[in-house]
Amino acid sequence: NYNRQVKNVDLVKEIFQNNLLQNHKKICVGRGSDVLNGIENLDCFNFCKQSEIINILNQSKILIVPSYIESYS
Repeated sequence: NYNRQVKNVDLVKEIFQNNLLQNHKKICVGRGSDVLNGIENLDCFNFCKQSEIINILNQSKILIVPSYIESYS
């Protein structure tokens, strides 16, 4: 849930709004990811099946996990 402080949404916003990334496609997956709406070239998916997440990861060049703590639950 992106509304939890532990997810470090401020860092995500800082990275995604960087001018060097404005022409690159970005994806966020997770409940509440709509808090990032308005960022250029960003697609948000609130909830995905595991197979969909694997497909997204397979098509990605970079993975950013900004959470302070991640339980992978």
